Amino acid sequence: MFDFFSSGSADTPTFNTVVNIVVFTIGLSMAFASGRAIAQTWRPFTSVVVYSVILTFAERFLHFALSGQPLLSIGFFVVSFIAILAVAALGYRRMRVAQMTTQYSWLMDPVGSLGWKVKS
Repeated sequence: MFDFFSSGSADTPTFNTVVNIVVFTIGLSMAFASGRAIAQTWRPFTSVVVYSVILTFAERFLHFALSGQPLLSIGFFVVSFIAILAVAALGYRRMRVAQMTTQYSWLMDPVGSLGWKVKS
C-alpha cells in the first residue's frame, strides 16, 4: 500500500512501532480530555487518578491486542500510567485555571498557564 509498510504484515517492527505510537498518542489525548472534563465538573483531583488507572488499562489492552505486547506487564503499566496521569493532570490544571480566572475574575488573576493568584 505505502512504502512505509513495505511488507504489509502485522509482524513487522515498523508496523508495530506505528501502532504503538498511534495508540499512545490516542491514550494521551484521551487523558488530556478526561482531565479537562473532570475539572469542568468541579470534581476533586482524586478523580483524575481513578480515571487515569482506567485509561491505562484500556491503553494496555490496545497495545496487547494490536501489537502483541504483554497485557499484564507491571513495567509497561507503570510507564503508561505515569504518562497518562501527567497529561490528565495538565488538562485538569489548565481547565481549573481557566475556570478560576473566568468565573472569579473579580478576585483571581492568571499566573502563567498553570496558576492563579488573588488580586491585590
